[in-house]
Amino acid sequence: MEWRQCVTAPSKKFRGKYFIFVDGDDQLAPSFVEMLVKGLEENPDVDIASVGFSWGASGVPKKANEVRFRRVDRAAMFEGVTHRGHVISGMVWNKAYRSATLLNSRVCFDESLELAEDHLWIAQLVASKAISEYSIFTSDVLYNKVSRSTSIIHTALHALREREREIDQQIARIGDNII
Repeated sequence: MEWRQCVTAPSKKFRGKYFIFVDGDDQLAPSFVEMLVKGLEENPDVDIASVGFSWGASGVPKKANEVRFRRVDRAAMFEGVTHRGHVISGMVWNKAYRSATLLNSRVCFDESLELAEDHLWIAQLVASKAISEYSIFTSDVLYNKVSRSTSIIHTALHALREREREIDQQIARIGDNII
């Protein structure tokens, strides 16, 4: 199932306590899921756990036997998910979410967008009052996003890039109430 469908109509899709999106051909450290779940289990007052990622690196991320999560407040998490190149990142794939919180947030994916849809979704989610004030993250790289030359991020034309800039401005306005 495509992740967009999950966050558009989540109540029928979520079955577990936690939800983690994984792009099928990306590369995960063997401990990826275990570390995210452990982070949320050990921090019951947070709703999002995030691990470090690489983009286009070769090979599977190294196994991490133990990672140290840091607590970050909503403003720091928002800053991290809205600035490209930040260790937290605006990707949805290097994070775990409490399923109940996703349902309560009522933040839905905008299916009309072709580019930056994940950035808008995660920004809206972090800004949602349904999400706890704190999240956790580690910079330990447990997720490698495979870069595809045919991906829309590499092939988008001017009009789509202009729409992406509009989305970035929308995200910045969301942040005006947080940061």
